[in-house]
Amino acid sequence: MSASEQLSYDDTFENEESEIDDERATADDGDDEREEDTHYDRYSTEEFDDADLSTLQTYGESQRCSSSRRQLVSHSETQNKRKDDANENAADKEAEEEKEVTEVTGVSEDETELVTSAEDNLSDPSPPLEEKKQKQAVSMSDKLCLDQCQLSGKRVLMRVDYNVPMKDGVIINNQRIKATLPTIKYIRKKGARCIILMSHLGRPDGQKVAEFSLKPVAVELHKLLKKPVTFLEDCVGPEVEAACREPRQGSIILLENLRFHIEEEGQGLDESGNKIQAKPEDVEAFRKSLSSLGDVFVNDAFGTAHRAHSSVVGCTLPLRALGFLMKQEVHSFANVLENPKRPLLAILGGAKVSDKILLIENLLNLVDEMIIAGGMAFTFLKVLQNMSIGNSLFDEHGAGIVSNIMEKAKNNNVAIHFPVDFLAADQLAEDVNTETCTVEDGIPEGMMGLDVGEKSNQLFSGVILRAKTLVWNGPPGVFEMTKFGSGTKVMMNAVVKVTRMGAVTIIGGGDTATCAKKFNTEHLVSHVSTGGGASLELLEGKMLPGIEALSDAPIQRDMDKLRLSQCFLAGKRVMIRCDLDAPLHLEDLVQHWKLSAVLPTIQYVLQQNPEKVLLLSHMGHPGGRVNLKYSLKPLAWELETLLNREVIFVSDCVGPEVEKQCSDAPPGSFILLENVQFHPEEEGFGRKDGQWVKSTPEDIQEFRRSLSSLCDVYINEAFGSSHLAHSSIVGVDAPQKAMGLTCTKEMIAVEDFERNDKRPYLAIVGGLETAEKLFFLEDILNNVNEVIVVGELANYFLKVQGLELQSRLYDEYGVEPGLQILELAAKNGVQIYLPQDFIIGDEKSHNAKVEMLDATETIPEGWTLLDIGEQSYSQFKGVINRANKIVWYGPPGVCEIDIFCAGTKSLVASIGESLKSEASVMILGESTVNTWLVWKDQSIDCPVNKNGRAAMSFLAGNELPGVAILDNNPDRKKVKKKKKKKKKKKKKLEPLFEEELEPETVPTAEPAPEPTPQASPKKYVPPYNKKLPPLKTYEKPKPRIKYTGAPPPGQSKPYVSPLFKLKPWIPPPPPPSPPKKPLVPRLSGQPEPRPVTYHPPSTGSEVPYSQKYKIGEAGKPGPGFTLHQIKPLPPITELQAAEPPKSQRVPIQLPTVAKIDSRGNLTIGIEGNSKDIPPGVTVQPTLIKYVNASPASRVKFFIRDLPNQLRGVRMYPWKPPSHFNPAARCSRK
Repeated sequence: MSASEQLSYDDTFENEESEIDDERATADDGDDEREEDTHYDRYSTEEFDDADLSTLQTYGESQRCSSSRRQLVSHSETQNKRKDDANENAADKEAEEEKEVTEVTGVSEDETELVTSAEDNLSDPSPPLEEKKQKQAVSMSDKLCLDQCQLSGKRVLMRVDYNVPMKDGVIINNQRIKATLPTIKYIRKKGARCIILMSHLGRPDGQKVAEFSLKPVAVELHKLLKKPVTFLEDCVGPEVEAACREPRQGSIILLENLRFHIEEEGQGLDESGNKIQAKPEDVEAFRKSLSSLGDVFVNDAFGTAHRAHSSVVGCTLPLRALGFLMKQEVHSFANVLENPKRPLLAILGGAKVSDKILLIENLLNLVDEMIIAGGMAFTFLKVLQNMSIGNSLFDEHGAGIVSNIMEKAKNNNVAIHFPVDFLAADQLAEDVNTETCTVEDGIPEGMMGLDVGEKSNQLFSGVILRAKTLVWNGPPGVFEMTKFGSGTKVMMNAVVKVTRMGAVTIIGGGDTATCAKKFNTEHLVSHVSTGGGASLELLEGKMLPGIEALSDAPIQRDMDKLRLSQCFLAGKRVMIRCDLDAPLHLEDLVQHWKLSAVLPTIQYVLQQNPEKVLLLSHMGHPGGRVNLKYSLKPLAWELETLLNREVIFVSDCVGPEVEKQCSDAPPGSFILLENVQFHPEEEGFGRKDGQWVKSTPEDIQEFRRSLSSLCDVYINEAFGSSHLAHSSIVGVDAPQKAMGLTCTKEMIAVEDFERNDKRPYLAIVGGLETAEKLFFLEDILNNVNEVIVVGELANYFLKVQGLELQSRLYDEYGVEPGLQILELAAKNGVQIYLPQDFIIGDEKSHNAKVEMLDATETIPEGWTLLDIGEQSYSQFKGVINRANKIVWYGPPGVCEIDIFCAGTKSLVASIGESLKSEASVMILGESTVNTWLVWKDQSIDCPVNKNGRAAMSFLAGNELPGVAILDNNPDRKKVKKKKKKKKKKKKKLEPLFEEELEPETVPTAEPAPEPTPQASPKKYVPPYNKKLPPLKTYEKPKPRIKYTGAPPPGQSKPYVSPLFKLKPWIPPPPPPSPPKKPLVPRLSGQPEPRPVTYHPPSTGSEVPYSQKYKIGEAGKPGPGFTLHQIKPLPPITELQAAEPPKSQRVPIQLPTVAKIDSRGNLTIGIEGNSKDIPPGVTVQPTLIKYVNASPASRVKFFIRDLPNQLRGVRMYPWKPPSHFNPAARCSRK
């Protein structure tokens, strides 16, 4: 397609009126040279967020909406969106005000009702609880984990928490160091070049303090790992960078304390002890120096994840992942905050209400029940029930917000449980007298509550035991003292018990983690957090800076889907969603690749004898209106010619008339439905009165229901549209949904290329300026190492950098999207290459005037950039030659015109050289593929995909909605993880006698003389010390004798196998003939003659029957039966042929086989196919295989796979003797 045709299509489509030129235009989803995305740029953005997202969002928009995409909304649309949001917020606020709940379980104004309600809750193990809908705003479980990163040959910069207690330079507790060992060992196992560890210790406040040095940690780490650990005297600077630039393979480096620099925390103390702030430029230089030390950043310090320190949030490496310790913490809290099992219980303790106000308010949005104990309970009880609390803790500031908390609990239907009795004392000591006080009586003056009483323990245990998810932060009493630790211990026992019952229990760090350690229950609950402040902020609903700064995890895409060959189509209504968006102005429509791509699937489906076949497709972009310019009716005539059968064309695709017409069609019909984009419900929006209007969810649902009612099997053969979440792609609800033949082939090719992890990875992006390519660039920057931007898309980035060029994207969207992409590339360490010179022309034709222009020069008026210059493709050649993985999407110039194709040819030649160097290459887009196939060296080949947009969406890391909704492949192999076998330690055998307990003498200078053997009959010799007896010499076994059958025709000597020594074949004697009965011709209507049962004569007691016929012995022939081949006779219909004379019978013995049916009957028959047996040849039967037969089984003969010339075979059945038991001779089935 020429550039002039593309521009004419763009201009036509952008016209808001329905006037369309008479000339037919192309509408190709996969062609990167067409401006298809005009209406997507303007309309599939935030304006439609409140509509059905699965219908409206394109190019993987359902996964995420990046900042640069939000910049692509025009100013007027943004204003409209703000108005809509304001209206929606007002409606939500009114709905929240209308929601009122009159009761709060377990809370009342009266003290007696409080006790009664608590006891009722204790007796009722499973009260009805309302499901909570509010979840964490930002997901924590979608962050990149260490096991998802490629670490081979990389320098791994790892942030750890080695803030361990030390005394006089000696580490007192090394538990935090041990916790990081699994992550360190995993990184070494994956072949990382080195591990660079960085941590803080104590609070040196930006000064170098010797007692806070990490040098003792390096010594301890060396002892635990048993590997050399290099300690550096600083953490940043030229010397540190030089030491980490070329480290030894597998080395471990520990940096000095990060907090020796004020730039780590951003503040500190000077030498005089005054507080100072770090300069922003110094902080930036500090973070840049840290980032330069590694290639991959791993955060395994959960205890500091809530601090926005430089080593936590300042790393700019492209891969920033969770360590295993951090992963366990994040995923444990994600189970509570994002998708918990119900009921969800929160247990809160602590001294002040004001300290945990954010925690309580956030948990009230999540939990179903809450226990408030500890010092906070006295403030609540005094305010709510006017309880006398004596000298107990009372929070004056928190008392003012108690009523607000209770009101929110009432609205959210959260049951809050308080203690009903306390253990009080006059002072905090072990040897004091205690007194149990109830809420009704209060706590006397001069005493204070230090623990909960027995009734509270019973109440809390009942609440805990009915929870499915539990989070605990804060003990109920002063557990450090044994006298006041009973309530904490009883609560801990209940938590351990509910954990054994299958509940998820999280202990949220701080004092609660100390409780678990004191009672030795850390391994008896689901998870004990190591970060006190970090876990508290997570429970408060905050997103930790250390987690937010990490990279997002790649989308888990399961693309192993049901194949067309795995579907049973006979008698089914099959709908094929294909892509017939072919250019109708071409003379030879049949040869278009989109029609050729769908033909194999259509032909395969028709061969399976379906009831009906329906073809569904789109063409062009009619904007949700009927436009005969884009009708599929002309394709019906072409399909009739191609398929050589009648094609029924239906003038619509949904509705009662279409459903009736499809149901009334005769069996075996082939039906072509009208353009699916004639309905706005297909894309979710359409044109109406010159304006774009959204479809209502009800209309979209009815549209999808009508499509679903037409078929029993749905086949997606439109890979080029699989990145679009349109109704016909994701909304057809059929019992079976599978991939077509061509779609499967293309999906496998793209998946194979995407799995290849060769580096460096280069992306070449060119073609026209489209916003969709900006999205592709933004997404692929997370995967590639280098990017070459050419074509009209390069104009935009050169314009962003300040050059005077013409750019439609710049005029429409401004500089923001380009700056954000350049910033992201710099952050991920991706180098973007732009052209240095251009070839310009005054027109797009073969007769155009051509000049060379440098990128810094101004383009003359009326001239346009049409190709890249020599300097540009010389630079690009070096970039391509060093790449080991290349994806190319979009040519650098107008390659349809000879004078502007030099740049494209140079890229083809350079990529061909890389292919010869075993680089992995994929070509995307129709125009790019066509130029590649024309100009490439015919001796090389690589995967190509003309459906550029869908393929690039997948390679950029997005999920394809049209593939994701298909049924999973039932035959896929499930990869089972191999369990590592634990090596069993050999137990040393204990000596049995006392004389062996004496230790052996160790020789010093001269070897000790050998001890004289003691003649003791009781001397014990361990089994592994016994000498084995000498091996016996066995004679070589004689070769087995195998009967292989009669000699081949034309040979007088028997056939001798090279593997076996054979005896001359002697045919066995035929079994005795049964008594003959005259066969009388049977007339039609007479009953069938009874089968002849033959009992062989007794062979005498001296020779058993089984031994005579060698039944069941390996390598021996089993009992066969003699068949008589009758000379050709007319087909047997109503009369049964009489037995022929003996002269016409030829004895034939065929191979036999035995099997057992479901009733336990043993059946012996012919094994295999006997078509090749010539007349007059006698065949020795093979060994009969017995399958779990019983002695009482009756024997029946059957014949299978016999040719027509053996139809007149007569067989003689036999019955084994009573002493014959084949089951006794059968070792296995």
